[in-house]
Amino acid sequence: MKTVKSPFIWIISLCWILVSCGTQLPDENRNEPAALESGLLTEDALPEEPAQQREELSGYPEPLQLGYPEPESSSGYPKPEKMQVEPAGNGVKLDVGKLRPNIVAQYPHNSDVFTQGLIWHDGAFYESGGLRGQSALYRVGLEDGVATQKVSIDDSFFGEGIAVVADRIIMLTWQAGVALVFDKASFEEIGRFNYDGEGWGLCYDETGNQLWMSNGSSVIVSRDPDTFEVTREVPVTEAGSSVTQLNELECVGDRIYANIWKSDRLVGIDMQTGDVIASIDASSLLTEAEWAALNPGSQVLNGIAYNKESETFYLTGKQWPKLFEVTFVPDIVEN
Repeated sequence: MKTVKSPFIWIISLCWILVSCGTQLPDENRNEPAALESGLLTEDALPEEPAQQREELSGYPEPLQLGYPEPESSSGYPKPEKMQVEPAGNGVKLDVGKLRPNIVAQYPHNSDVFTQGLIWHDGAFYESGGLRGQSALYRVGLEDGVATQKVSIDDSFFGEGIAVVADRIIMLTWQAGVALVFDKASFEEIGRFNYDGEGWGLCYDETGNQLWMSNGSSVIVSRDPDTFEVTREVPVTEAGSSVTQLNELECVGDRIYANIWKSDRLVGIDMQTGDVIASIDASSLLTEAEWAALNPGSQVLNGIAYNKESETFYLTGKQWPKLFEVTFVPDIVEN
C-alpha cells in the first residue's frame, strides 16, 4: 500500500532542510542597516533632510528641469514689446528691455547654503539660507566666500529673503507668517513682525523709506519698515500679462529686480507702475557641465545684490558653488 505524508510532516521536513542549509527565514520586524559605500560619508557631509522637510519640499514649487530652455518660452509669459534701434550701417539692432549679464568677475560661494536673500552692505554680503533645520543668517566675505558671522534660526522656520534697514536686518520666513529682526552688528534677535500669507523676497528702498516684499504671486507690497504694515500693493505685469513666482528682490533706484522662481530669468520692475521694463536671461552664467553638476531639484538662480559704488550686480543661486559680479547689457539681435 502507498503511504502519503500529511501536510504537517511536509512542513517539518522543509524547515529542517532550510536550517541545515544555513538559510534564515525573513524577520519582518528586523531592520538591517543599509550598506554604506566606502568614502561616501565625510565629516563635512550634510545630514539627510528630515522626513518633515522632504514632505514640505514636495509641495514647494517645482523648478525647471535641467536643460534650461529660454526663460520667456518656458515661463508662459509673453515676451515684452521690442523697441528696436535702427542699425548704423553695421547690421545690428539693440533690443531695448531684453538684457543679459556680462560677467565682470566670479567668486567662490558656499554650495551648502540654500540661498534665499543676498545683500551687499558695508563691504560684505549678508545672506540668508533656507530649509528647516539649516536656515541661517550669514555675513560673508567677497573674495573667499567664507562666513565671518552666522546665526542659525529656530528649526521650525524656513528662512527666506532679507533686507538691511539702518542697524537692523529683517528676515522673512516662508510659511510661518513671522519676520525676524536682528541687530546688524551682533546678529542678536531683537524683535519680530507678523504678516499674513507666505514670505519670499524682501528689499529696502532707502530713498522712499519702504520695504518691498514678494510672496510668490504677481503682487508685490510695500511695508512700513518700523511697523511692517502694508502701505501699498502693486500688481506686476509684462506686456499686459501678470508675472507670478516673483522671488528674491533687490531695490535699485526706482526699480525692483526680481528672480522668477522656476527659471533663470530676472526682471526689472518699475517701482511705481509695476511694469516689467527689463528681462534678463541669466541661464548662461553656468556652463552646461556646471548646471549638470548641481543637485536636481530646487537649485536654481536666486540671490541678487547691488554694489552702488561699482554699479555692478552680484548673482548666485541656491547651493551654487559660484557667485558672479555682472553688469546688465543689451542683447544683440542680428539683422
